[in-house]
Amino acid sequence: METALPPAGKGVEKTIMGHPRGLVILFLTEMWERFSFYGMRGLLIIYLTQHFLMSDESSSVLYGAYGALVYVMTIIGGSLADRYLGARKAVTFGAILLTLGHFGMTFEGSGSKQLLEYNDTQYQISLDARGGDAKQLIISDSGTSYVTFTETDMLITEPEAVDLPAVIPRDQFTMSVETEEEYLMMLYLSLALLIAGVGFLQANISTIVGALYGFGVSCRDSRVTLFY
Repeated sequence: METALPPAGKGVEKTIMGHPRGLVILFLTEMWERFSFYGMRGLLIIYLTQHFLMSDESSSVLYGAYGALVYVMTIIGGSLADRYLGARKAVTFGAILLTLGHFGMTFEGSGSKQLLEYNDTQYQISLDARGGDAKQLIISDSGTSYVTFTETDMLITEPEAVDLPAVIPRDQFTMSVETEEEYLMMLYLSLALLIAGVGFLQANISTIVGALYGFGVSCRDSRVTLFY
């Protein structure tokens, strides 16, 4: 059986610790893609509830949709790569989309505001900190005071500071959320770019890893395992 010689002028491919140099590039690319995905999963619910003041239900639905569409998109990304783009172009395209998606996430605005309306006057409800120990504040033009909501009333710690009664029944005020729509749309666009980017990259980068080693290489499977 004859062994094919490398093309003239190209020589033997350089390696790092016995592996093709491309494996290191692919490993780093995959590492940052996974950092992107799991980092987003860890922060998305907090970002939606704390910054955009979404309800637990709405933020959970968006979180679930993001996680599911990332994996569904790999079907489309893999199909497009097989038929039109090729694995290398698909991975490059996915990396660009991921970069654009994270760049878009930096445009967050000042965040949503929770507003309380009482006697045709609006007051802002805010928190004095982040996390489970945060206390709610009511902010008016005259000052700030801590506030507590019960099933029937709103209790104000220092009513004179905000020029309001100490106890206000729930049927006498309304609550609403004011959202900067342009930044919310930027969030949705950025998530869409991230979903598409992961779909193109994740579906095709393993194909390139497999292509680094010939089918006759005995330890090909173990080297692909090393990549993971």
